[in-house]
Amino acid sequence: METDIIQKQANLIRAILNLSGLEKITANSGKIHKVFYDLKQEFPEYFKRLMFDTNGHIPVSEDLDEILFTFKLSGRIYWDGCRHYKLCREEESKFIKELENNYLKEIPKIKEIADKFRGYIQ
Repeated sequence: METDIIQKQANLIRAILNLSGLEKITANSGKIHKVFYDLKQEFPEYFKRLMFDTNGHIPVSEDLDEILFTFKLSGRIYWDGCRHYKLCREEESKFIKELENNYLKEIPKIKEIADKFRGYIQ
């Protein structure tokens, strides 16, 4: 996946995590991949570039793994040492402002996707 495309998908996933209102999500990669696969099925226009290998038991996306790895490296999410990733909110308020400024028309749809994410991941 090209860098700018990865960045767009990463920004969408970052927005979903923030707008979901969750403080933590499961660290079970199979569940995370399944949730984003389901979101892609429901909102294909938002996840066009997120590719999944569906030949196995669970849909797997190398692109999603790359995005989550980048989030871990940057401190946006971190493993709590048990079964969850905690979502860091400190710098995210700036991101949400940027999102509102640049994607104002998209915010209602992204919030809808974030609500679905919250329901699927819990």
